[in-house]
Amino acid sequence: MNFTNYLSTCSGFEYTLIFIAIFSGIIFLAMFVANLFGINSDHDTDGDSLDHNFTWFTYTNLVKLLLVTSLSTLQFHNIGFSQGISLLLGTICGVLTIVVLVLTMYGMRKFRQDGTPDINTLIGRVGTVYLKIPENSKGKIKIDFGGSVKILDAISNCGTIETGRSVTVYEINDGNIIVTYQ
Repeated sequence: MNFTNYLSTCSGFEYTLIFIAIFSGIIFLAMFVANLFGINSDHDTDGDSLDHNFTWFTYTNLVKLLLVTSLSTLQFHNIGFSQGISLLLGTICGVLTIVVLVLTMYGMRKFRQDGTPDINTLIGRVGTVYLKIPENSKGKIKIDFGGSVKILDAISNCGTIETGRSVTVYEINDGNIIVTYQ
């Protein structure tokens, strides 16, 4: 059966579903192409939105819900279910699709990294004094930080520490690295 013959046998319910599917499909494709070119007004994938004010209700999700619901309702109706049961099953399919997609994207956020090492991971690590750390002043230490050796400012909590001595990072206080003798 070709599409023209199919349309000639459709009921009003089926025409409505086809219209919704075509309309939401066109919008979905337009949004997809816009995203390919970096044009995204929905901000579904903004870095911090998922962490702070996560919302399920976006234009993208509404379009996906309409598309999946209309297509699955149409399919259920074509295999013989009544309009009411078809609509219920189609809606369930649409909602489940959105839930799976949103939870997948939310789960993928846990893999996100900004590439900035956390200075608090230095606590307890051992480094070497690179430039003498005078009492009540800053010096420099050489320490493995973020996968490479870095030279960072440090303050002593136990008097002057000479160049070449091993030190342990004792604490981080207001962004300052506090070290003590090893």
